[in-house]
Amino acid sequence: LAARTAKDWADPDGHIDGDILLKIEQATGGDFHADDYRAKLPLLFGDRAGSFEGGDDFHRSVLHLALKGWADLRHSSFHFKGRGGFVRALRHGLGNADDSALSAARRLLERDAEGLHARLVETLRAAHVEHYFDQDKLDALAGAVLSGGPAQSPLPRLRRVLDRAEKAWRRKPYVLRLPPPDNRRELEKPGRRCRYAIVKVLYERAFPAWLEERGHEALNAWIARAAKHATEEARKINKDEYAVARAAGLIRLKAGEGIAVFADRLTAATATELRVQRGYAGDAEQARRQARYIDDLRCDVVAQAFEDWLEEAGFAWTLDDLGDGPLPKEKRGGLDAAPRPAANPSGMAPEDWEAVLYFLLHLAPVDAVGRLQHQLRKWSVLEGAPDADAEAVGRLFDLHVAMHDARFEGGEGMAGAKALKPVFDSAETFDRACPAQPGDDDGRYVPWRGLREILRFGGNRPLMPVFEKHPVTAGDVDALDAFEKKEGSDSPIARRQEEREDLHAKWVKEKKKFSAGDKKAYRAALEAVARHRCLAAHVRLVNHARLHRLLMAVLGRLVDYAGLWERDLCFATLALVNLRGKRPSDVFDDKGLDHLREGRIVEALRQLKKSQSEDGPAVRGQLRRLFGDDFLDGRKNSDGTNSGSASIRNDLAHFEMLKGDAASLDLTKLVNDTRRLMAYDRKLKNAVSKSVIELMAREGLELTWEMGEDHRLTGATVKARQAVHLEDKGIEEDLHGKQFVAMTADLFAGKAPPSEGDAASARHAGKPGTGGKKRRNRGGRRRRRPDSRRRNG
Repeated sequence: LAARTAKDWADPDGHIDGDILLKIEQATGGDFHADDYRAKLPLLFGDRAGSFEGGDDFHRSVLHLALKGWADLRHSSFHFKGRGGFVRALRHGLGNADDSALSAARRLLERDAEGLHARLVETLRAAHVEHYFDQDKLDALAGAVLSGGPAQSPLPRLRRVLDRAEKAWRRKPYVLRLPPPDNRRELEKPGRRCRYAIVKVLYERAFPAWLEERGHEALNAWIARAAKHATEEARKINKDEYAVARAAGLIRLKAGEGIAVFADRLTAATATELRVQRGYAGDAEQARRQARYIDDLRCDVVAQAFEDWLEEAGFAWTLDDLGDGPLPKEKRGGLDAAPRPAANPSGMAPEDWEAVLYFLLHLAPVDAVGRLQHQLRKWSVLEGAPDADAEAVGRLFDLHVAMHDARFEGGEGMAGAKALKPVFDSAETFDRACPAQPGDDDGRYVPWRGLREILRFGGNRPLMPVFEKHPVTAGDVDALDAFEKKEGSDSPIARRQEEREDLHAKWVKEKKKFSAGDKKAYRAALEAVARHRCLAAHVRLVNHARLHRLLMAVLGRLVDYAGLWERDLCFATLALVNLRGKRPSDVFDDKGLDHLREGRIVEALRQLKKSQSEDGPAVRGQLRRLFGDDFLDGRKNSDGTNSGSASIRNDLAHFEMLKGDAASLDLTKLVNDTRRLMAYDRKLKNAVSKSVIELMAREGLELTWEMGEDHRLTGATVKARQAVHLEDKGIEEDLHGKQFVAMTADLFAGKAPPSEGDAASARHAGKPGTGGKKRRNRGGRRRRRPDSRRRNG
């Protein structure tokens, strides 16, 4: 993803052939264009763009740093160099930068580290804490938040914890004072919004450090109380005095084990549960529902711990109800004098590589950095005692995720939006949907996030043929305006959202009194809300940014398989050499040995010693039997297809599919090529398509293929997955609108079935109250009627 962004920054018009990360001197030399460089700065760095403005020589140095940095990281992670090779790329590759560019990167990191405290203070101020609390409480609150930090062990989202506490911890003797998970309308009340904001910031910034210091005895006490509570509830529900909750006895920690081990054990238990359930049924969603008790245990333990910390730290007052009245007119205190810790408590300046890595993160989507952050934390738990480099990288990820959106809050319009005019059915529709910034004669437009993300990562260029096939029409804009046009104090869509929320609250509290008329009204409101959501996503280009992210996610997954192919090829080679009682120097010439040290196994195998009296030809012959006769063939056929495995690997690793005619982009063909690459291992070959299907499912889409000749996939079909409302499978909401589903189907050269609604649909099947459910016997099979009553078809 970052390499594609760097390509769009250095060479937006595609004048440089080949991989931009292999043409760095050309991109920063004769083919450097200062206008392209400057145009991208506000999109990449927001209000920090000025740090990278200067003369041409300085601009070339900054661009060189971006390209060289990502080239080193990509090569050290893709080629099999191991963790040591990646650390060398971090510490030595990124540390060798031009002084002027390095100073700019360091300035960016230092300003964000200082700005984090100001951002946290503004978060509290925006919640109106100054109007509700006196100075002593404000000082205590600011001190706890500003001196804290994010959790190192993954914690459940606060809303999930509050929702669990509301449902399960409200009856004596198991009572928690945590506030309920207020909905959107309730959070419009200043008191409710203030309480939720301070509880959230304490949960995320101050509570984690305390929790990570708790020993096994405290955690076991919370686990035991949660299990006892669940067991008592199970006995009430099942009317069985011998019933035992599934969570009972699931986990018990030993001396020296803390919250990190608890989280790791729960993750392993969830994975085991899902694997067992999948063995009996193909419904992964049902398996996740049956594994919900594990997540409930996680939330039960964290909820108890959080409330205990609030009491111990003297913050129990944050749980008090502030009332539903208007915001108090007078302030009771101020945050200006709040104690602010040093931006760098250790007093040690960040190393050069840290400053460069923080700069490089701005070329990757912030949600991708967030996922890497989560993976790094999981790895740290498994590692037990991660080294200082891992901790430093984690701190940089945390800071970037926290500060990313802050630099795009100035309200400045986005330049370059005119490039997206073809996405709309006419220039007039574009002007209506993307109004120019008031008083701005430079052609800057209202900075929607979708608009900014597309321009930032260059997603419009490879996907423009797909976008043009499904344009934003004047009718779409008219329909969205009709939903959002104010009528008095509210808009039609606001009233429909309130109606749906009220009905849902009634269903939660009084299911038996929820009538067929209520269900019909809920369904009508849901249809309006779903249609508005899908319309807004299409008109405001959220669909288009999402499609680019989906495309890169699929391509990234296929690149993973190219890396696995290289890894297996490397280890198979070393194993064959070892089995012959030889060393690599006996098989490779000097150039091949250099490539082998760099993890470039394909290039190394092209430098095998060729004498028949040597072992090189024998090793090559054995590898051909394992990986196919053409495994080192990197050429293209006359029709543009790949002739060998190395050619497929090159296409995937260097994103060649995004450099040609964008209209010919076909993810199904790429999946088939990847399956051909992995044909040496049947399980891996089947895993290619399965992993893409699962990736699409996580994005709310259902992807299926037919099996054609030579085991090639064909006939892709893409459908939106549905969210079930009111536990009634007859009331289902499409997770995506028809435009996004159709655009996704085009990426796979497939089709999308006709939608039952214009943008999304809430359907109803079966009689009221039945939920369209089918009765099942204990074995999970549907009961069949006697032959005389069995329906035809």
